[in-house]
Amino acid sequence: MDSSVRAPKIPVVVGVYNYLIYLIAPVFFPVFVLTSRTLKQGDLVTFFTSIPFLIYVALALVTPTVLFFWIKAVFKKYDGSEKSVKKLNACAVLYTKFSIIFPILYVSVLNVWASLSVADSYLQVLALWMQAIGCVFIFSLALYVNFIQKFEKFLSFLPFRKEYQGLSIIARTVLSGFFVCCGILLITGAPALVNHPEISDYPLYYCLLYTSDAADDLAMCRSRGS
Repeated sequence: MDSSVRAPKIPVVVGVYNYLIYLIAPVFFPVFVLTSRTLKQGDLVTFFTSIPFLIYVALALVTPTVLFFWIKAVFKKYDGSEKSVKKLNACAVLYTKFSIIFPILYVSVLNVWASLSVADSYLQVLALWMQAIGCVFIFSLALYVNFIQKFEKFLSFLPFRKEYQGLSIIARTVLSGFFVCCGILLITGAPALVNHPEISDYPLYYCLLYTSDAADDLAMCRSRGS
């Protein structure tokens, strides 16, 4: 152990990207909701002033702050020893994973909760969830890629350990492309659940008919569209 060995400070840009991963999706979400008429403007205001959405905003500010100060505290204890190297590698992996898992989790749970206060049917809740997750897959993921690049560049001082090796560039590119395609499909497909006049043309209609509540909601959506 060498007491003179110290880890460099984490660049502020890493923390900024971490915040943006959480906050970018709610910026684009209302654009897609309004242009696709998934919600009316008044209902959208109700959505953004609901308790679940305010909880999301609070978590979107608190979570990256806690994670950033946690990883900073871990790196301050770096002393160059093998134990310290392994600990920093492990914590760095956790930091990058948490930075994308939490936004997806928060959007998935709190968006559905907030949608229940404005949606007329379960299909509308599903459509809003699809558009919210689609925004995460497209915009949050794009910022996450930049976040990973900045963070890994900072980690260049840290001795490499194979057991903590991440995905290759090719694998990351393929995976990112897959999620972007999924995001596009989710966003573009969501309006069909609430605005299409003949929703029975979709296989989802017959799948949901197995539950009586879903059948009633679908009939209501169909009557509004005709």
